Amino acid sequence: PTPIRDSRADIVMTHEIGTGTFLPEENCSLIMTNANVILIIGAKAYLEKIYISFKGNYTIYNPTESMKSTLIAPFSSEFEILESSCAIKIENTTVPYDFFEYNYTDSPWEEYFDWEYVHTWTRKFLIINATFPENNSITIEYSFIAYIDTTTSIDILNIYYDVGTSRAWNGTISERIEFKVYGKLPDSYSSSRNCTLSDITNGKSYAWEWENEIITS
Repeated sequence: PTPIRDSRADIVMTHEIGTGTFLPEENCSLIMTNANVILIIGAKAYLEKIYISFKGNYTIYNPTESMKSTLIAPFSSEFEILESSCAIKIENTTVPYDFFEYNYTDSPWEEYFDWEYVHTWTRKFLIINATFPENNSITIEYSFIAYIDTTTSIDILNIYYDVGTSRAWNGTISERIEFKVYGKLPDSYSSSRNCTLSDITNGKSYAWEWENEIITS
C-alpha cells in the first residue's frame, strides 16, 4: 500500500463546493477501515440550481475497550436545504445530529483539509455522537439531498470530496469515491489519481479507489 497524503477526488465544472470524510472530534484509537461514497450531481444547462444527492457508508473499528466519541463531517456553507434533508444511521438505526459553523481559520480540523479549496470564510460541520463496542466495528451511513444556487455569476464550479480528511484516522483505509453526473458533464476532473470513467444513462460516472492505504499525517 501507498501513503495517503494530499489525495483527493474532484470534478471541475473557480467556485469550490464540497464535503469530506467523517473525522473524530479529537485524537483517539479508532480506525476507519472502509469508506464508500456516491455523489449524484444533476447539472442541467440553464437551470438556476444544481442538485446534489450524497450517500456515504463508513466502517469504523475500535481496537480497545468500549468508548463513546463525537464525529464531525465538513461541508461547504453553500449547500442549500442540507440541514433539513440529512439522515444519519448507525447500525441501521437513525440517530440525532446537529450542525454548527466555524470560521475556517478557527476550526481545529483545518490541517486535514485541502487548502486549495479554502475560498470561503465559513465551513459547516455535522456532528454526531456514537458508541463504539470493544474490539468491534460499527457502520455509519449518512445521506442528504441539497442544491447549489447558480443564479450568481460563476465562471467555474468545482465540486469536490476531500479525501485528505481520512488523515484524521489511524491504520489503513480502503476508500471508493464515485461521482455520477447527469446533464452537463464537467470540463475536467482530478487526474492526480487514476479515475475510472464509465457511461451511465444520460450521464457519466467518475470513480476513484484506494485499497488498504496507509494513513499518514
